Amino acid sequence: MFKNDEPKKVADLLADALRQYNFNTTVDKEMVFLAYRNVVGEFLMKMTWKIDFKPESGILFLKLGSPSMKQEFSYKLTDLQNAINKRVGSDVVKKIVLT
Repeated sequence: MFKNDEPKKVADLLADALRQYNFNTTVDKEMVFLAYRNVVGEFLMKMTWKIDFKPESGILFLKLGSPSMKQEFSYKLTDLQNAINKRVGSDVVKKIVLT
């Protein structure tokens, strides 16, 4: 049949299928949400009123429950971004915006 084709790894086949059916953005969103929850913990997750991630631009929007929390987060945005990207395994979050 395909004498010249090398066998592919399952991970590569899955990545190809995700790309082909345009599921990458959905997977990226879910991975970012899970990573955020794991990085900040349950208490801070409850204080986060809204999370929205735009995979096309790489911007993570966070609406936080209190002005003091927003102020505290503003000092750690780079650390938070790096921790989320590390947990996801790629640099999908390019910027975090507090609303």
